Amino acid sequence: MARKTTAPAFMAATMDDGVEAIELDETPLFSTNKAPDPAPPSPIDLTGKPRLIFVAGLGRSGKTTLCRWMGERTTARENAILASVDPVNRELGLFFPDTFRPETREPAGIARWLENFVLGAVADKRTVIIDLGGGDASFSKLFAETPAMAEQIEAAGVSLVSLYVLSGRSIELTVLNDMERHRFQPAATAVILNHTELVPGQTAQEAFRRTTSHPAYKAIIGRGAVPIWMPHLYGASEIAERRILFSHARDGVMPEGRSGLPLGPQGRSRTHAWLSAMDAAFSPIDRWLP
Repeated sequence: MARKTTAPAFMAATMDDGVEAIELDETPLFSTNKAPDPAPPSPIDLTGKPRLIFVAGLGRSGKTTLCRWMGERTTARENAILASVDPVNRELGLFFPDTFRPETREPAGIARWLENFVLGAVADKRTVIIDLGGGDASFSKLFAETPAMAEQIEAAGVSLVSLYVLSGRSIELTVLNDMERHRFQPAATAVILNHTELVPGQTAQEAFRRTTSHPAYKAIIGRGAVPIWMPHLYGASEIAERRILFSHARDGVMPEGRSGLPLGPQGRSRTHAWLSAMDAAFSPIDRWLP
């Protein structure tokens, strides 16, 4: 029920005698699309272990946003490497100049580069976050041609983590289904439900009804994948356009040498709230992440 309050005293004092104070309707203009409660914490603990974290999803799913968030965490928690093999969107490098990427955008060339990169990371026991191409077949090609690679990586002491980012479009399940079909099924798997097109009054469950009722989704959850409801970041485009980190947006500053105005008070507040919500949302798999 909307909360009703009478007009403040200073307003009432200016009213003509006999005029009743106006009631104010403080119902928010836009309802908050509250996500379901987080899943229970995963029993898998990868703390301190080298990991290969593969992040997959189609364009506009929030895949690179998730990688950017994890990339910022690495500076405070551990020295992880970032890589982007998306043949179209390699935006990650705009925020993290040290991001590794293949020179080619041709699938066979990307697959060869990815294989060498993965083998190098395993040999060096490094933790890597890899932003995969949503419509790219290089990853599936790699594991289809070398079906024992996943087991060999785990046997070498490096843990595999698979994060699938979905935004509510049924077609996005194709990426998840292809990788699962090629037997790439790490125990540490999460499905990130990130509804990018919010509709006022629509619940998260309603937004993802088609996704969560699909056999491919039910199958991966059934084998132990953790569902994560990723909070929506209002004003994400303002941050992306400035090419600044989320911490810069939160603190209202621009990086040294970068022109332009920092985010204003409202944008800072939204980013601060989003970063706190992200920590809470990803708490079930926090011990998987750098």
